[in-house]
Amino acid sequence: MGIQHALNRFMGPDSDVFIDLSLGTPSELEQQVADGDRDVVIGPLSQKAPGVVYRDYCGEPHFLYCGRHHPLFAMPDSRIDQNAVDAARFSVRSYRYFDDLYLVGHPKASAAVIDMEAQLMLILSQNFIGFLPAHYASSWVEAGELRAIKPGSYTFSSRHLLAYRKADEARSLVQAFVRELMDRNRGFAGAS
Repeated sequence: MGIQHALNRFMGPDSDVFIDLSLGTPSELEQQVADGDRDVVIGPLSQKAPGVVYRDYCGEPHFLYCGRHHPLFAMPDSRIDQNAVDAARFSVRSYRYFDDLYLVGHPKASAAVIDMEAQLMLILSQNFIGFLPAHYASSWVEAGELRAIKPGSYTFSSRHLLAYRKADEARSLVQAFVRELMDRNRGFAGAS
């Protein structure tokens, strides 16, 4: 997403910037920026926090995946119907529980995760299917450990927003970092 490039700019030899990088659920990140605990956050945010400025950042394509030894792995997409998908154990993102069920038309979740690392572990266990960002899954796909299930049908782009407090609009460090993130991300955002 270009974040590493923006960080590189601020951590040059003469920089005196302290970086506190953290992962969290979208609602946690949104609350942290609203409370002033974080200066800038990026994620699939709800845009509901008062006093927070939201800016489009990028789209992150996701596909539905299964592991190499899952029954759907060797089945051609043309033979995978809704009954086959419904019969598989489905892992959802807990913060988008019903969205994931709706996207697949699956009757129920069998597991829930907060982060993609946990989702990957469940899918690689061969017991679950679930959504992952395409860029994150690509190395496992190339290694033959994962495959996207009917990528023309089971896909979505997660809209990621950049957010900071309206009260911080005049803070030069925050605005410089936001500017750098937006400049470095232009190529990636266009791929959404």
